[in-house]
Amino acid sequence: MDPTFDPPGVHSYLTKLTGPAVSAGSLGPVDAVLISHDQHPGNLDDDGRRMALAAPLVLTHPGAASRLGPPAVGVPPWQSHDVPGGPGSLAVRAVPAVHGPADGQRDASGHINCEVTGFVLSGPGLPTVYLSGNNASMSAVKDVADRVGEIDIAVLFAGRRACRPRNAGGH
Repeated sequence: MDPTFDPPGVHSYLTKLTGPAVSAGSLGPVDAVLISHDQHPGNLDDDGRRMALAAPLVLTHPGAASRLGPPAVGVPPWQSHDVPGGPGSLAVRAVPAVHGPADGQRDASGHINCEVTGFVLSGPGLPTVYLSGNNASMSAVKDVADRVGEIDIAVLFAGRRACRPRNAGGH
């Protein structure tokens, strides 16, 4: 999810402080990539974008899918996309996320900072996994827990800053 593989250094309006833990090439075959949002290089950088678009499937929100193009598929909140393979299928459900504080500046579509999504992964015999995406809203997390039910594993993007804005106007 949200692949970033650029080396440390200046990238757009951010200075990346550390490199990736592993290279994109060392991952081996990738069946699908999940992208919470495509508009910030701290979540999808140049090398991450190349890696994602080389995969057979990218799941993201509808706005990002329209910007990224194939193989990206936009999944609206609370809708699911089945990923075939292995002994069964994996259901990937898009869930709401909010990219900033509740009182943050909204864009023309009403999203705070930009449109963003989280995901819930589930399938027969598999644990239910919640990936919050780049989310800053505890009410969104509660909404997911209330609607999904039992979640076996939650990966909450609390983050440690791996990038810093190049100037006061950066993200």
